[in-house]
Amino acid sequence: MRFKNESVDKNFDKSDSYRDWIQKSLHCCGINGMNDYPGLTVPLSCCIPKHRNCPDKSASYTIGCKQVINDLVKEKFLMAIILIMSVPVSKLFALLFAILLCCSVKQRNEVEYTEVQVNV
Repeated sequence: MRFKNESVDKNFDKSDSYRDWIQKSLHCCGINGMNDYPGLTVPLSCCIPKHRNCPDKSASYTIGCKQVINDLVKEKFLMAIILIMSVPVSKLFALLFAILLCCSVKQRNEVEYTEVQVNV
């Protein structure tokens, strides 16, 4: 039973540290906002840095981490799509350039060959 209690306590500590890290780094509080802590003291990770009234709700981040993470994913997803699409588009331009180059070399060789026959 002691092992079970210790492992549960360790996992709760880990989830708290992950939650605190997310809230500090993303400048958010709770899942849906600081109202996720009704009647509770707001965690220090929700506090706006260098604010003297912390852990008071008036000195805490108000936006929820769910919204911040959703916005972040949307922003990064758009950037990833643009990056992914730029690779085939650049390859298409390279292919077109190679075709044009081959055509111009072919025409140039035909002109030189014809001129040599006329001059003989």
